[in-house]
Amino acid sequence: SSDVCSSDLEASSAIVARSLRDHSAPKWDDEAGQVAAVEAAIMAHADADGWATRTDVLRSCRKLSADAVDRACRRLLEEERLETAKRASKGRAATVLRLVD
Repeated sequence: SSDVCSSDLEASSAIVARSLRDHSAPKWDDEAGQVAAVEAAIMAHADADGWATRTDVLRSCRKLSADAVDRACRRLLEEERLETAKRASKGRAATVLRLVD
């Protein structure tokens, strides 16, 4: 019967949607989630050359402490997935971050 088919499809699409949501949502209390949140923030704020300021990343990751953001950045650096640099911005040195492919 077609009724069973459509409800099965709805159920399976709900399961897929839930698992996608669960896997994409960073878990703020675990390191992998924090790293993912920092990566997403860098991508969201990157300029044409791929650089984002640490300030923008911190602002974007409001749920994370500055320590947690820095730990995530260190992890990305250790894995050679991040570059950092200093750039003058409004007369002050700003730390900028760029993801490495």
